[in-house]
Amino acid sequence: MNSWTITSARRPDDSVGRADQAPPVALAWFAAIVAGLASGAVLGWWCRASAESRSVSGVLADLGAPWIATAFAAGALARLMSAGRRPSDGVSNAVGSAVAGALAGAICLVVATGVYYGPARTGRLDVSGAGSSTVVWSVVGAGIGVLFGAVGALWWSAPTRRQAAACLVAVGTAITAEAYYLLDSGVASDLLVRNVLVGVAVAGAAVPMLLGLRWHAVAGIGLVALFALPASLAAEVVSIGALDSIDHLRWYLSR
Repeated sequence: MNSWTITSARRPDDSVGRADQAPPVALAWFAAIVAGLASGAVLGWWCRASAESRSVSGVLADLGAPWIATAFAAGALARLMSAGRRPSDGVSNAVGSAVAGALAGAICLVVATGVYYGPARTGRLDVSGAGSSTVVWSVVGAGIGVLFGAVGALWWSAPTRRQAAACLVAVGTAITAEAYYLLDSGVASDLLVRNVLVGVAVAGAAVPMLLGLRWHAVAGIGLVALFALPASLAAEVVSIGALDSIDHLRWYLSR
């Protein structure tokens, strides 16, 4: 029986005690689909219900952070559903976990986009002319979902705390980087928006604390703070690129 701790969800030592077998492929794919559909539906409904409201939820619904975090959670959930808390010992098992997590994350964000804009919820677009936004953000969401869904699955099945910390640093950096970018770009002129972004940046930096009060977590917080500034440039590229693509696609379809 595996000896796991509640605070760190990892083995008490940094090594794997015995070889672990990968979950059956069919089960892993089924778990990925279910996790992706369920988490995507919840995320899309929540964002749609909170959109345009003058509240903390309304501000969060306009950010990428909840989408990144949900894709990460979908990947971890897919791994949990298919293999429980067993570490993924070996390259082949790690690759299998990553692929299942990537599928779950991609499904999650594509479904969430469809629910948010309407097609997956009502069978039509909620806003006239939102077809371009739905297409572009579905593509962007699929890419982001693949990345962070895989990271989530690898985190849950990581055989050592060091590998688990690396996964948490990756997702924490992405969340904090977006907040850095938006704070620096000047879009946070509203006090509520600015406070929420500061809170998101702090929350992103604190993601490694999911490991518990250990030196890996403390080091992870420092790495998030270090990597988030250069990573904010990537957040800017993704944001501006997606918005430009929406405008170009809308222009092309209107010809």
